[in-house]
Amino acid sequence: MQLIMKNKVRWGIVTGMLVTTLIACKKDPAASLEIAITADKTEHVNTSVKVQEIWLNYATKKSKSEWIKLDIAAGVYDLSDLYNDQRDTVIMAQTSIEDITTLLQLRFTFGATDNSVITQTDDTLSMSMSSAALAGIKVSLNKSVETGKLYDLRLAIKADSAAIHSPQPIFDPSIRVDSLTQKP
Repeated sequence: MQLIMKNKVRWGIVTGMLVTTLIACKKDPAASLEIAITADKTEHVNTSVKVQEIWLNYATKKSKSEWIKLDIAAGVYDLSDLYNDQRDTVIMAQTSIEDITTLLQLRFTFGATDNSVITQTDDTLSMSMSSAALAGIKVSLNKSVETGKLYDLRLAIKADSAAIHSPQPIFDPSIRVDSLTQKP
């Protein structure tokens, strides 16, 4: 009888340890995010801007706010070429983010060089960056996400056309969320 009781106790302890281990090792699957940019229609032939960095601010179950630098295809993008929704350019391929619960905000930083405008008269003008674009422009998301899902984020970049068409053009952009959808 004591042997049976000892075996039951041992099995109870072993089972309890296994359940505890499984719970401790269980990790929430990451949510994934893919980012593309588009642009509002522009009157000029070409507006090339350099996207240098994108930072994501997000919340987890443990933290209300964390920042990570996203692994983007940094480069020069032609906003007039991106206007058609069929030609959005993916600048960050699918990236997994562990334990994410909410997408809070994105911060774009534009490069100080390699920015230009080609006007209707085919003049290619070098553009200066506004101080806001160099410091980083934020766009708010505040979107709850589900673990294990892929979210497709499209951002529209709009330039201040008055500044772009000035004799010494200045790129003064604004960014809005065009769409944030869950991909199957």
